[in-house]
Amino acid sequence: MWPTSMSNLCVICSAFFLLMVCEPSVTQLLTDRLWRFGFQIYIISSLPLMLRAVIISCVFGISFILVALILRQYFIRLLLSYRGWMNEISSRGKSKKVMLWAIALRLVSGYQPSLYSFQRSLPRMPVPSLRHTIHKLFESLKPVCSEEELVVLKKQSKVS
Repeated sequence: MWPTSMSNLCVICSAFFLLMVCEPSVTQLLTDRLWRFGFQIYIISSLPLMLRAVIISCVFGISFILVALILRQYFIRLLLSYRGWMNEISSRGKSKKVMLWAIALRLVSGYQPSLYSFQRSLPRMPVPSLRHTIHKLFESLKPVCSEEELVVLKKQSKVS
């Protein structure tokens, strides 16, 4: 699945194309680098100038979008690894650090992120062992279940 909309890609590629064709003096350095990029990717020089500009702007636009999205994903991962907001006391209000964290996360995450949009950006967590998980389950079930039910559950789990 493509990580951005096609309209974003078209806008970026069109902007690079217009920079290459119009060659404004303000962006001369960028324009020169775009044309040099065309020589680096071995575009045939016998092609018309406009076609070369379209190819260069599309290749550079796609590369630019991919690099920007990878950087965005790592920045979101960095922001989501912060756990200081959990230790805040809600009666005092939120600290400036937590407010800046929330604003940065909101700006980087986009307008309306979908349910699984952060799935690849979440920090990697180790999976606990099955024996430890079952032991914790039995500890939490002790107040709720009788001894007979716990014995039956332990036999079913085959863990002592």
